[in-house]
Amino acid sequence: MTHNLISADLAHHIEEFFQAQQRDIEAFTRALVEAESPSGDGAGSRAIVALLAERAGQLSHIESCERVDVPGFGQHLVSAPGDAKVIASMGQVFLT
Repeated sequence: MTHNLISADLAHHIEEFFQAQQRDIEAFTRALVEAESPSGDGAGSRAIVALLAERAGQLSHIESCERVDVPGFGQHLVSAPGDAKVIASMGQVFLT
């Protein structure tokens, strides 16, 4: 049995969107990978959080981003959508 979760038309629009954004997505991913942040490296952690906060600030559905200092580790990023009263994302970034 096959279930269609989205229509073929919507899938096509999603594909077009990501194809149009591909260079930007790759450049942002490269910037994250090149900003080395081994565990316990506060400066590296802050560099990653700065990149993520800048990008999150460009998203219309993100109302707030807060950088939280974590002694011995660097920073965490907490972001919240505009119409909700819950944390949208929080945690560490692991890039291998």
